Amino acid sequence: MKLGLLITIHESSLLDERAFRTLVEECYTPLFRLIKNNHRHRFSISIDFSFLQLLNTYGYLELLATIKQLYSMERVELVGSVAHGALLADLSEDLLSAQIVLNEYALAHFFGSHQSFEGDKGYMIKNIAGFYPTKFVIDEDKARQILEMGYEWIPVKSTSADFGVRYELKAESGALVSLDDTLSDLIAGDISKVADYLKMKGDSYCGFACVDSQAFWFRNKEGVAYLDLLLTWLLEKNIELSTVSSLVGSLKSGQLSEFSSIADAGISERRKQFLQIQQDLTEKFGDGLLVLEEQEIQDYFEKKPATLVLNMHQALSGDRYEDSLAKAYFDLFTQISLGL
Repeated sequence: MKLGLLITIHESSLLDERAFRTLVEECYTPLFRLIKNNHRHRFSISIDFSFLQLLNTYGYLELLATIKQLYSMERVELVGSVAHGALLADLSEDLLSAQIVLNEYALAHFFGSHQSFEGDKGYMIKNIAGFYPTKFVIDEDKARQILEMGYEWIPVKSTSADFGVRYELKAESGALVSLDDTLSDLIAGDISKVADYLKMKGDSYCGFACVDSQAFWFRNKEGVAYLDLLLTWLLEKNIELSTVSSLVGSLKSGQLSEFSSIADAGISERRKQFLQIQQDLTEKFGDGLLVLEEQEIQDYFEKKPATLVLNMHQALSGDRYEDSLAKAYFDLFTQISLGL
């Protein structure tokens, strides 16, 4: 049996400090302690910029160091994403690229190696093969763009494809890989039934699940403890979790005749709102704002993005963002001479 687990982590940059500290103490610290203590298992983890910025802002340097150690020891593989949890369908081609680059930089900043190039400080991160599209909302054009940026696999829900299949897009070197929705739902909602499900699938099973980290706290306050029991049971059966990257080559190959975009209900209305905000920003600041300069990105770590985005939004509409839909525009503020 070949089994993988992808855990996705995103928290809004607007999250209240008290709420975030509760999450860290009751969910994320126990989760990464569990991962650290399970030496034989390997995990795939998508961590976005927002979460890393919150950890850094509120002083959780030990947890950041733990994640870096797990990554450097190849106990976890890091998976790419956009920086602030925006839906890919709501990002232009340029903004999607900017979001991906910023998140790569954030991962390199916290977990990569620091090197100097001709006197300038730089950051490097290696072996980021997979890319998690927020809520699996993705179309063929976005998939191709991501693969062209060097990513090797993108997980998709098996509602748009059979699970455990590797679908290669023509003219691209990477692939779409379909996760096991049933297994994912069991781990997120009724982890006690996972053992029976895997027994039913048998030794020939090859697949992976994807679970939002909030499933280990919001949906079930004992989620981390149940995950611990599952990991123990797997070892008793001589089953070790593998990274998704190590499984991709073992997935059966398939042909994707028609790409099925997976979208939430109501996405069209949210997209209209997003495009209006995009138009407002363009009218206010003009075009050509998407060139990422390293020093500007470094400066971003010293700024207060939540305050900036609220100031910007209030200037445009007198309201506040409640949805993560437009969080991507945080990054525009690193490339604009702010005079708000």
